[in-house]
Parts: sequence; structure tokens; C-alpha cells
Amino acid sequence: MSKKILILPIIMVLIAAFLGGYFLLFKQTPLPAIQTTSPNILYLTNPITSFSGKIEAVSGNIITVNREINLPQPNQGLLNKATSKKITYKILIGKNTVISKITSKVPYLFKSPVATASNSVNKQLTNKDLQIGQTIYAISNTDLRTLTGDQLEASVIDISPNEFSINGKINAIKGNELIIRGSASTLLSEIGIVPNAMPQEKNYTITIDQNTEISNSIASNNPAIPSKPEKYLLSDLKKDQLVTIYAEGDMNTDQKFISLRVIPFLPNLPTATPQATQSSTQKPK
Repeated sequence: MSKKILILPIIMVLIAAFLGGYFLLFKQTPLPAIQTTSPNILYLTNPITSFSGKIEAVSGNIITVNREINLPQPNQGLLNKATSKKITYKILIGKNTVISKITSKVPYLFKSPVATASNSVNKQLTNKDLQIGQTIYAISNTDLRTLTGDQLEASVIDISPNEFSINGKINAIKGNELIIRGSASTLLSEIGIVPNAMPQEKNYTITIDQNTEISNSIASNNPAIPSKPEKYLLSDLKKDQLVTIYAEGDMNTDQKFISLRVIPFLPNLPTATPQATQSSTQKPK
């Protein structure tokens, strides 16, 4: 009888140990996974420490910037259902953040400043110069692929003029307005902002004012003579002429702009007469 009494507790201990082990192995709640990559990893496929987009909100030393990023269309896979995504970041302006404004990228021939690498950035600005609707290019020390939240501190913020070019044909001239049929392309790609979509043809109304430069470089028939910059008047522009227009504004929503520069092309482009060319190259006696 005493042996049975001793065996019973041993059996109960063994059963308890078995049940405990089973619970630990199969019933234990798994620990939450530690996220080490950004939820936007599919859209940030390169080592990236910069972000560009439009400011949608300004709150003290934090600006909210968003951008629609497109994915290449794959032949197969889950990405067929998601070819673009709107990515938003809250960018913190720290005490060491440098804020600058990029000068015009319009390639003027006569007006200054001409956009070159040596004068591409103006004097340092403050966060008071950041406004809703501006396009900015922010550089950070954080790799966005491993950023698990939506906030990062910027080391540099460049405010970009919303400049673009229109390549097209003059359909009509009404006073100082040109009716252009063409497609627009942003100039922001020169500072690292890549357009998200291919340009589409639209009708644009372009105003020529006193600040518009109408110019082109005329190539000589002699390869040894460099191209000569020439200025033109509004009256030199003709219907059906091919032109490149430079302007500033929102090319995605607006279709009326004031031109910063017009580049007219042949065959309607006026050229210097042989006599004028000869006299201009004669040496004074």
C-alpha cells in the first residue's frame, strides 16, 4: 500500500511536466517580430538617403512632404495590382539643417544668373521660408529603406523652383499670347527629382512679357566658327513654328503660363544676312 502511495505523486509530477512542456513548445504566444525595414521598401529599391516631393503641411520645425512614386510594370507577380504609391514623410528641421533655394535652371543666353554649378545655390534660408506647395529636395543621414517610422531629420533642404519646359508647335498667335500644342517636362530632374510619368501633349497658352527672353544660338556654315547667340522679337515668331518654352508653375494642373524663355527653331527662324555677317566680322580700318 505504501508503494502505491509513493508511485502516485511521481506519476502526477511526470504528467505535469509533460503538460508544461507541451504548453511551452506548442501553445506559447510568439513574440512580436521586430521590423527592420521600411514599409515602403518596394518603392525604395536603392540605397537612398534623400527624398523629394511637395510640402503639404508646415508645423513649427516639422514639414510634411509627400510624393507619388511609380513602380515599373512587371510581367508577373503581386505588383501587378500596385504600380504606384503615395509616400509621406515628416521631415524634422534640426539646428544644423541647411536650407537653401536653388536658382533658376532655365538656360538663358543673355539674362543672368546663368544656371551653373558654381552659383546653383543661394544664401542659406530658415524654416520660415518653407511654404505649402513648394517642391523640396531633402537629404538625411538615414537610409530610408531601414526607416520603420515616417519621420527623419534633414541635414540639407533645397527649395526648388517649379520650372519646366514645353516642346511643341505654335498653333496660333493672339497679341502677346502663343497657343502651343506640346508636352511639358520638369527641370527638377537636374537636382535628382525624377518625373513619375511620361509627358502628354496638351494645349498651352503662353504669355510673352517684357521679361521673356526670345533667343537661340545660330550655327555657322563654317564649323570653325562657334554658334552665335541671337535675340528675337515676338514679331519673329510665326504660326506652325517649332519652339521650346521655359516657364514656372504647376505643369500638372495649369495650362496658362508666362514664358521665361522662348527658343524658336528653323525653318521660320530669322538669320543674319550674308552682308550683315560680313560687316560684323570686318576688322576696323
